[in-house]
Amino acid sequence: MKPQVFISSSVKDLRHIRDAARKVVVDLGYEPIMSDYGEVGYMGGDSAVEACYRDVQQCQIMILIIGQRYGGQSERVGTSVTEREWEKAIDSVPHILTLVDQDVLKYKEVYEDNKMQNSIRFSSMDNPMATFAFINKVMSSKYKNGIIPFSSTIDVQESLKKQFAALFYFALTDKTPKIKDDIQNILYEIKSIKAEYPRPKTKDKERKEVDVYRHILRGLMDRPQDEFTQLLKGLCYDVDNAIPYLISASNLDEMIRQMGYEVYIKPMDQIYGPGISVSANTKNLTAFIPRDKLFPFTNPRGLYEAFAVYEDKTVAMTKGAYEYFTRQFEILHGYTRVGFVDGK
Repeated sequence: MKPQVFISSSVKDLRHIRDAARKVVVDLGYEPIMSDYGEVGYMGGDSAVEACYRDVQQCQIMILIIGQRYGGQSERVGTSVTEREWEKAIDSVPHILTLVDQDVLKYKEVYEDNKMQNSIRFSSMDNPMATFAFINKVMSSKYKNGIIPFSSTIDVQESLKKQFAALFYFALTDKTPKIKDDIQNILYEIKSIKAEYPRPKTKDKERKEVDVYRHILRGLMDRPQDEFTQLLKGLCYDVDNAIPYLISASNLDEMIRQMGYEVYIKPMDQIYGPGISVSANTKNLTAFIPRDKLFPFTNPRGLYEAFAVYEDKTVAMTKGAYEYFTRQFEILHGYTRVGFVDGK
């Protein structure tokens, strides 16, 4: 079966962009769904726009393209058909890629810096305020809210190729048997129970250390396949070994250094390549990437991120991965600053 990819945008002004996106989809062997190519089913008795809303929810991927034209109005006053398609897709389509005209993003920035000046006009846009509000709605969504700027058909095709490659790699590497996950959960549960077992005449300081360890272990146990847990395993082979570093360090970088590694922020294409150029102060200028130490994932904003652990004791990660891991470190490290009473 072929994955279905719904391409959503205003049509007249973005036909060349839509065709560029379509070419990538077809070249990959996927099935594009585009109203201007007659690929939306209109025989079900619904109106044309309702047929689009129905079909987008049945697709596995949506490519949303926002240009300088907001587009035709939907059945709901003040909302375009494109925006309504996105609203229908956000909770039903597993993967959404949003491409935004780079000039529109610049106009939006100018507008937001000068909101009090009513004289600002964007002559190339039919409804700039509605378009800016739509972009804000996408960006403020809890998930699938990544924005990729473009200025040409080449930008669109290159961005889509990278995103589809990341999606495919993620699908290939997400193959851990469920039974292995269940066993890991049981082991974590046993460790947590052992940490909770009351020890007689335990001093207050020792009791607090036990409580901190127990709460951090519980936090990691509740999400055994979370990317931060995988990072700790990649560095220390087991979360048990990583917890003392997580407790003693004051930030993510310090924790990684205490584990004997150096961390570098790298773009996605370098992390996915056969090798990666690292700083000259490491043992090798190009480090080999073991397959079982390369970790792709999707962050809470719906963007594809990755990190890799190398044989020369370096860690490379995308900027988004670094920001996500920093937040997760701060959450778990926060247990060291909380006073627990009676182990609760």
